Parts: sequence; structure tokens; C-alpha cells
Amino acid sequence: MKLSLEHAVIDNIEESAICGWLEISHTVESTNAFDEFLHLSLGGQDRFYTSFNVSKTNSPIIFRFDIHTCLNIDEILSIITDAKQGLKLSTASSSIIAKVWKPIQAIAMLRSLTDAESRRLETLLRKLPKGNSYLSFSLNGRSNEFTFSHSSSLVSAASQDPRLPIETPFISDDNIAIKGINGHLFLYRGSNDLIEQYHASDDSVVELVNKWQTLFKCRESVVASSGCLYCQAIIPEKSSVLPEYYPFGVTTPTPLLRRLNHATLGSHFYIDIYKSLKESPFRSSIYALSDTHLTSLGASVIASILLDKICQTQIQIEPIDFIEKDFKGDLSRPGSLSEYSELLTFYKTVRVNDKVLDAPVLIDSVDPVNSHIGIRRHWTCRTSLLDSKILIFGNSFFERGGTSRTLAWWFSRLFRECIFVWSPELDRIEVEHYKPDIVICQTVERFLPSVPLI
Repeated sequence: MKLSLEHAVIDNIEESAICGWLEISHTVESTNAFDEFLHLSLGGQDRFYTSFNVSKTNSPIIFRFDIHTCLNIDEILSIITDAKQGLKLSTASSSIIAKVWKPIQAIAMLRSLTDAESRRLETLLRKLPKGNSYLSFSLNGRSNEFTFSHSSSLVSAASQDPRLPIETPFISDDNIAIKGINGHLFLYRGSNDLIEQYHASDDSVVELVNKWQTLFKCRESVVASSGCLYCQAIIPEKSSVLPEYYPFGVTTPTPLLRRLNHATLGSHFYIDIYKSLKESPFRSSIYALSDTHLTSLGASVIASILLDKICQTQIQIEPIDFIEKDFKGDLSRPGSLSEYSELLTFYKTVRVNDKVLDAPVLIDSVDPVNSHIGIRRHWTCRTSLLDSKILIFGNSFFERGGTSRTLAWWFSRLFRECIFVWSPELDRIEVEHYKPDIVICQTVERFLPSVPLI
């Protein structure tokens, strides 16, 4: 029998562990599959397993493992988070090991499911990129069921606008937000006319790609002259990372980002965040449902990507104190979208590589009147993971570092000294003044048509 892992019913296995159950869809390819059994076990532990009779079929088979209160939850967690173990799917002739990331909220949610956690669970389930579906889970003796359906068919008729399906999706009156699938809202046009960027021709962006490459070389030279390491990061749009949730077909990323990523392939200073996010097992939880920005998990993932590139440092993050809040994002527009909200997790304290990181000390701040440009934050952290000073020129994805959804929250804890300047441009004077070890310039995909001067 040949087993092939087709896709996870829940992209992010840690989300299913949070819910108390682990479900995977796979395809069994066999001509002699009768009376065969598929075994699911945790790390080879015989007392945590269940078996399924496998019929002769080429269709996906869905099975579920329920964690019950009679089992030792802490022991289960230690098994599934062991770097060498994971979920084991096996028959007499083959097996698959699917590693499981230690869930953010597993212990609390496995022991009791509050009303707030029920809402969080429902939010997670609504993210699933499935058609007509039925899902159930069992947790601590309580059963919950959700049913939902949607059509993912797209219009290909030549007589219609190829960007619109038969049933036009809801777009906010100001053309900023568009309603996606399973509760996702996306930026539609906005001040950067994002949807048109996806439909630009490759030839039309060549000049912009060249301008960005010239800018990168200029920045690298400026930073190198001050004895610093330069890194460039472009955070992709939510619609580029999650096109399957977009209400109609778009080719992602935008031609401009796609060609720019290709042009800088192999560069020592450029960080291809788009590629890393598309390959991330946590992809569907990177962005908030009703917002263009990140979740706490998403910010931690991008921080990990940046550190791996900048410092060749891999990090393992464990939130040890967190809160949950109802959240209404920047895409919850007045009107029929104003009711969109979700339950988001905000970390208070985290352990990174077995080291608890204290909150940083803010030693300087600047807040210009009526402008984000020029906002400055300067932190030091005595328990930092890295003994380096970093200077960041970026935007709202770093923000002021007030919550774990922002990258500045992470970098101010990971580095001994962190300075964030809200600016699309690199400032030579700031580099010379702070004399950092590392300089990061960060922008987002939708801003790429406007190339900074430096």
C-alpha cells in the first residue's frame, strides 16, 4: 500500500492540537486495500493510537484522533513536541511522520473550554479551505460541531471580466475591503489600488524592478560604509500568501514582487519572506482575519525568518503568558463589514530557545504631530537573546511595539538594543548616529510601485 499525504485538513497542525484533536486527510493508493488497517499513533506510543479500516479507494480518507481527559495531557504534549517524533500514520508497508509544533494554548484549552475559547475555535475552523464540510471534535467530555460550505468555483467565461466570479463578491463602499472565503477580509483597492497591481503585466514592472535593485545597491553601500550589516525585507500582502481564500482568482504574488524576488535570488542581503511564508506550516494563521496585518503567531514566524537570515540563528518560541481579546481589524469597514471581529491571542511573556525574555526598557520615543513618518522608539533589553544593536526603518508591520502582533515587540526583546524609525527611506544620519551592528529596511508589497529616494 502506498500512502501519500495529500493535505492537512487544518493547515496548521498546532491549531488542531489546540482544539484537542488531530485530523489529517490523505490518499490511499492501492489495488489490494481490503482489510488493511491504518494506524494513527503519537510518537510510536502504543497506548495512544487508533485504527481505521481502509477500503479500496483513491479518494481522500479522513480520520481523527480525540484526546480525552483519561490521558495524561502533559505526557501527550511532550511526545508530540519531541523534535524526533510526531504523528505516525502507518500500515504494514509504509508510514508517514507528521511533526507537530507545540501549541500556543494547548494546555489551557485541553483542560477546559471556556466560551471565549469556543469562539476562538470557531474562528480557526472557519479558516479551513474546504468545500461542503462537516467537522466535529471532542474535548474533555464536551462535543461541538460546525458545518459550513462555500463554492470555490471561478469564472472562466471569455464574455465576463476574468477578475469577477458569477456572483460578484461584496466590496466595501470605499473599495478598500473585499469579503473573502471562510471569514477572511482582504484589501481590495485602497490608496495603492492593490487589485490592479495583481493584474499588471510583467513588462510594465521592469523599470520599477530596476529602480528597486539600484536602490538596494545604494543602501548596501551606505550601510557598509558605516561598518554595518544591511538587510532588506518586503512583507507580502495577505492575498498573496492566502490566494485560496480570495473570492476570485488572482495570480500571486504581484508581478512586481515576483520579478523582484527573482532578480534578487541568492542575494546575501535580501530576505524572500514571501517564499518562506508560502512554505510555512502556519500559513493560514499568519494574518488576522479582519486585518491586513499579522497575528501574534504571524509576527513570531516573520521574526524567526528574519533572524535566520540576518544572524543565522534559529529560534524556538514558547508563549508562557498570554491573553485573548476580541479584535476588529482595519478591514472591518462601516456597513456590512463592521460586524467582522475575531478573538486574537496577545503574548505577554515568551520563552525563546529556553530563555525567558523580559519586557524591554523604552529609553527614547518620538511621536510627530499628524504623521506616522518619523515615529521613533528606542529600547534596551537585559535578557535579550542576541548581544547586538539593530536599527530598523519600516512601517506599521513593526509599529511601536505595543503588542506581540508587531515585529518591533519581538525585535525589542530579541536584541540587546533596538531602534525603530517609521520611514520608507534609509536615513544616513540615523545610521551614523546610532552606529548599529545591523540595519533593516522593510516595506510591504502594496507600496512597491513607489520607490524611495534612498
